[in-house]
Amino acid sequence: MVFIRLLCNWYKRMNCSVLWKNVLGDVFSVNCGVRQGGVLSPILFSIYVDDLVDLLRHSGFGIYIGKLFLGCILYVLCR
Repeated sequence: MVFIRLLCNWYKRMNCSVLWKNVLGDVFSVNCGVRQGGVLSPILFSIYVDDLVDLLRHSGFGIYIGKLFLGCILYVLCR
């Protein structure tokens, strides 16, 4: 439970800025998504997307190759 609170607090205070041609833009808050390049970001994204894929699977929509249901092609996990 402490870990969940830590994650919530960490993401609640997420701010970003854009660096373009060596000029740093204004800071803005980010209200959704995961940290780009964060170590936990792929895992957190996978946990979130897994529920969406299940909803898609049960809806009957998605990608089929013959009778094989693929759901949707989002990303490739390399090991």
